[in-house]
Amino acid sequence: MPDSAKPDIVFFGANTGDRLGSTTYIGDVTGDTIEDIFLGAPNGDGLAELRQNSGEVYTVFGSPTLENKPPVADAGPDQPPPTVCVGKPVQLNGSKSSDPEKGLLLFQWEFIQDFRVADSPKQCLELLDGVCRSTVA
Repeated sequence: MPDSAKPDIVFFGANTGDRLGSTTYIGDVTGDTIEDIFLGAPNGDGLAELRQNSGEVYTVFGSPTLENKPPVADAGPDQPPPTVCVGKPVQLNGSKSSDPEKGLLLFQWEFIQDFRVADSPKQCLELLDGVCRSTVA
């Protein structure tokens, strides 16, 4: 579990069967005008899971900033003219793209529509082995 997903404080029931944490509370308990969350887990087995059904309460203090960082998009090396030629394939490869939090990435290629090459704005797209190849016709 990444550190940003771990609770700030965890309370455990003192004895087996205590079932601490039968409710959930959201409110500003720290006085910073940002809501905090207390999430109960009454069937939790306590510290090191040694007390069956003692219960647990997970506390997450609100933060004014999100810790999510944007993904890094890398479509491959630049292919400036005259490298990109009419009728020749242009390869876009996002395999070097990444997400700092190790989340899944969804790729969507967006092509500029207001360009012309030899009076033809058409492109042929082909997806092979996860690599998008575009041919300007």
